[in-house]
Amino acid sequence: MVLLLATGVCNGAASDPVLVRGDDNYPPYEFLDENGNPAGFNVELFQAVARTMDINATIELGPWNEVRDDIENGSADALTGMYYSSERAEEVLFSTPHIVVSHAIFVRKGSSVRGLEDLGNADIIVQEGDIMHDYALGITDPSRIITVRDQEDALILLSSGQYDAALLGKLQAVYNMRQLGIENLESVGSLIEPQDYCFAVSKGNEHLLQQLNEGLAIVKQSGEYNRIYEKWFGEPYHRTSSEQVARYLLFFIVPASVIAIFLLIWLWSVKRQVAIKTQQLNEELDHRIQAEKALAESEKKYRDLVEKSHSIILKWSRNGEVLFLNDFGQRLFGYDESEILGQKVVGTIVPEYDKEGHNLSVLMDDIFKHPQDYVNNINENMCKDGRIIWISWSNSPIYDSEGQVTGMYSVGTDVTDRKIAEEELLKAKEAAESANIAKSEFLANMSHEIRTPMNSIIGFNEILLETDLTNDQRHYVEIVQKSGKELLDLIEDILDFSKIEAGKLELEKLDFDLLDVLENFVDTMNLRARAKDLKLILNVDDDVPSLLRGDKGRILQILTNLTGNAIKFTSEGEVKIHVSVESLKDNDVILRISVKDTGIGIAEDKIELIFEKFTQADTSNTRRFGGTGLGLAISRKLVEMMEGEIGATSEVGKGSEFWVTIKLEMQPPSVIVEKTGQKYQILQNNIDLKILLVEDNISNQKLAQLMIRKLGFDVDAVSSGPEAIKALGEIPYDLVFMDVQMPGMHGLEVTKIVRDPGSKVLNKDVPIIAMTAYALKGDRERFIEAGMDDYISKPVSLKSIGELLDKWIDIILKRREYT
Repeated sequence: MVLLLATGVCNGAASDPVLVRGDDNYPPYEFLDENGNPAGFNVELFQAVARTMDINATIELGPWNEVRDDIENGSADALTGMYYSSERAEEVLFSTPHIVVSHAIFVRKGSSVRGLEDLGNADIIVQEGDIMHDYALGITDPSRIITVRDQEDALILLSSGQYDAALLGKLQAVYNMRQLGIENLESVGSLIEPQDYCFAVSKGNEHLLQQLNEGLAIVKQSGEYNRIYEKWFGEPYHRTSSEQVARYLLFFIVPASVIAIFLLIWLWSVKRQVAIKTQQLNEELDHRIQAEKALAESEKKYRDLVEKSHSIILKWSRNGEVLFLNDFGQRLFGYDESEILGQKVVGTIVPEYDKEGHNLSVLMDDIFKHPQDYVNNINENMCKDGRIIWISWSNSPIYDSEGQVTGMYSVGTDVTDRKIAEEELLKAKEAAESANIAKSEFLANMSHEIRTPMNSIIGFNEILLETDLTNDQRHYVEIVQKSGKELLDLIEDILDFSKIEAGKLELEKLDFDLLDVLENFVDTMNLRARAKDLKLILNVDDDVPSLLRGDKGRILQILTNLTGNAIKFTSEGEVKIHVSVESLKDNDVILRISVKDTGIGIAEDKIELIFEKFTQADTSNTRRFGGTGLGLAISRKLVEMMEGEIGATSEVGKGSEFWVTIKLEMQPPSVIVEKTGQKYQILQNNIDLKILLVEDNISNQKLAQLMIRKLGFDVDAVSSGPEAIKALGEIPYDLVFMDVQMPGMHGLEVTKIVRDPGSKVLNKDVPIIAMTAYALKGDRERFIEAGMDDYISKPVSLKSIGELLDKWIDIILKRREYT
């Protein structure tokens, strides 16, 4: 029976022509090449089987729906490839599988879709007529399924971001992605329903089916199958489990079939030898044809890549002419190919001058002269309708055989939206800076205007307290003084926070004795504590260094805020201040200062809130205890400026503990701190100083005169800049207190004239001390830069003026010794 079967194959195979159909656009399995000839894995495999079995086959490719109709109605004898399904098996005959094809989910890299479970609300692309269309209907709503003619279209649409995922044959998709140069896609999740891919034969043509099965077995056994597979898919072929099962059935379960196959192999070996000889004779021609095809495919791939690119691809010559502009660039600039080729770059897609007046012809010429400096550049470009756009270019020079640059490849991306956003951001930044300057000016003016009257109120009250008063009068004056200082503290808090937000506050770095500071601070705060019958305790660890360097005033401000709050919110018990060393490294020390009270406490969910501006833990406390809610917010900012932290723990009804860490420098061991028990050193020095006061505000003028005289010195006063110049030209004063803001001629102008070598001032080196209500960051530096020697801010006190005079008397006396 086997011999009869083989004889039948030999006698009838070559006599009848066989019409074979296939899909004309299903690469790499089957498609029409650029010459219109059938190509692909299925086509080449079918041709190999036909040669082996001497089948006279004609392969014609066309649209899949038409091809499928032909095989089902018998117009075609066979198909080069068709997925097996039980439904299709009722219409056509299937050969043994020649490959098992799996489908996969393809998404853009970084997509949130990672598997089938994520496709329920996704827009899914499938290929027309593909088995995945029916599969997708079971996953999502039909309205979310997008059908395309070609798989290349599916990949391009997915790559450009228009849809969420695509269900595609994996091997085919990977092949097409390589051909199209697409790199931003990947397959995710498990493979979807591996499908047997077979030759299909029309019903009633069992004889042809038998020939195809036998020929396929021979091609696989000979190694020809593996060569074809590697050619189209670029990797060795691995048998699937179903193929192995078929192989075992073929060789072990059906011995008669095995014997028949071996006989067939022997019978056809002679034909195979003839075919090999023929192949050897035509080998050189085949290689030439393959090389030409490879070159054509490479050129097509390049053209497709260039034309389907979403970037501008421009080639231009040394003399500035457009040699090539891809479709995307033509659409962007609004030119047809015939309109732009051969035209100058400048004057078409590049304006002659940009909006800032730069000659762009010079830029284009410079790109050729110094290509290494223009690997990337951004410049204005122009569309046909005159619209200006910004393009980011990547430039690659084209060299001739002598190494001269003859042309340029430029790849461009439209960054107009980004440039517009940058310009808007710059305008917003400039507007913000202008607003910040206006805010700073307002802050400076407000500081000056508030401090000027407060200087008189607090200063005269301080003088009044040192006069003989009745008990009632003293009580009233003390109330005024206390209220004035509270008002000043309130103003200082608001101004401090405004200065911090405006970046106008800076820290000083001066030497001080921490123990002295803490002792004086506790002495001051004890007055508040005793008024409420509270015990105020200071505990400083033995290892805390005393001689430090930093901003003593801001440390006191933090301590005052924390301790003042503790006293304010504590009705009975104690307030304990504890100072310890958090860490010590080189010349830096981080101190931990905690203030613990037995007061009303703070709810746990309010602790973080209290460090915000204008906030108290309980808004009802604003009326009960008073305050702006700025103290802790300012303290937090100051602590952060000192590279530290601030925090709190509390329990309602039992008390709170606030703590800060601050970083300070330790003074070098050589620094000697001299202490004195005298109130003001200058009171011990009965020296004759000629002092001039320049102040336009009469109240502040009288107050400053009164304070200076009370400290034991005589002082002359004038009310304007010109009067000051005149007085300094008549008397060689030893010291000048100078107001800054005065009508007509302000203090900085007066200082400039005093320091002028050509002026008539007798003592051009006279120390000038700015006594002003300006107190923002940068004011002191501005005054010193203008020629002033020192600075004191209003409101002034006897103590502050005394300390300043003590400092400058020592300097003046030393100057006298040298002269």
